[in-house]
Amino acid sequence: SYLDNFFSKPVRDPVWGNIMLSEGFKKIVSSPVLQKMNRIKQLGPTYLVYPGAVHTRFCHSLGVYHIGKKIIRKLITFDSCPRVSEEGIKAFLCACLLHDLGHFPYTHSLKELPLKEHETLTAEYILSEPLFSLIKKELRTDPYLSAAIVDENLDTDSDEVHFFRHILAGVLDPDKLDYLTRDAWFC
Repeated sequence: SYLDNFFSKPVRDPVWGNIMLSEGFKKIVSSPVLQKMNRIKQLGPTYLVYPGAVHTRFCHSLGVYHIGKKIIRKLITFDSCPRVSEEGIKAFLCACLLHDLGHFPYTHSLKELPLKEHETLTAEYILSEPLFSLIKKELRTDPYLSAAIVDENLDTDSDEVHFFRHILAGVLDPDKLDYLTRDAWFC
């Protein structure tokens, strides 16, 4: 299967150990759009109380990708799992990696302001250059699928996209599994 091949580029993470990327995902991780998340602290000013809380949205995004890959790898082994395509899996993993791209510093503190939701901003990033071309060329998947997985306001009648949305934004999703573990580890 796709998940058993092509993932040979390790990135070392203090929480999860080696996170394996394909060549295409490595290029997306290296893009300036994603690298800017290295400058955004996951917990904002919390480091003033917990000096170790200096982890970034970039590290968190890698963790969500890693856990998303583990989840989908396990789910597809069950007969009851809906059929998913290789293109859908790549779009899902891309959505995991990029899910917080629309967050900006202190965004949780600014929820009362009339700003676009971070999921909408993330979808806009995915559907713009350079990510649009990187996803299309390097991952050979439709960027709209990744954007639609992240932003439920994007129209789709795809059962596969709905399935992946429920994994990425569910009760116990890869986002929560990473940030709860990561925040506890760093604090």
